[in-house]
Amino acid sequence: MVTHLTCLFLISDFVALIGAFTAALSRHYTSGGERLYRPEKLQALADESAPGLWTVMEEAVGKKRRSQKRIVAMLHNYAYNRSQVS
Repeated sequence: MVTHLTCLFLISDFVALIGAFTAALSRHYTSGGERLYRPEKLQALADESAPGLWTVMEEAVGKKRRSQKRIVAMLHNYAYNRSQVS
């Protein structure tokens, strides 16, 4: 059974994963790394920096190739939006 408290923990876990991923993506790009638009390349960064994030995104969006491209776009958007707040 999912409770209100469980949802808060899930949200805070997701926020922490996005934060870790955003920091890693920023380091990657500021160090001159290649653009990560291919799902398998961005997934590797996500798996290394924020274990479980890609899986959560797949559960929400789907595992098809088209869905993986959407995950790439969404993760870049999350990272961009977080960089504008900080």
